[in-house]
Amino acid sequence: LSILPPLLPRLCPMKLSAFVGLSAGQVFEGGVLDVGAPLAAPGNTPVVFVHGMGDAGSNPGMKNLCASVPKKFPGTYSKCSNVANGLASITQTMDKQLEEFVADIR
Repeated sequence: LSILPPLLPRLCPMKLSAFVGLSAGQVFEGGVLDVGAPLAAPGNTPVVFVHGMGDAGSNPGMKNLCASVPKKFPGTYSKCSNVANGLASITQTMDKQLEEFVADIR
């Protein structure tokens, strides 16, 4: 469900190494994600971030990542999905996670 890889070209320069192990000329300092100067967001495509196993959409790193999108693309809606947090992301069935995710983004 990760949409991060297709978004990387649109969101750079951005340091995401703390989140996804990337490094190419990006800046992450003091726990704040630097996304550079704002860009126009033609069409304002909504963005939904989904955390990985063992993480939570309410964690500061995820919240910071989600907040970076409207800073870089003013007027763009960004959401951190808060589904199957912590251990539930490992133990809950994918069908149940997907059901909750669909309800979360509607």
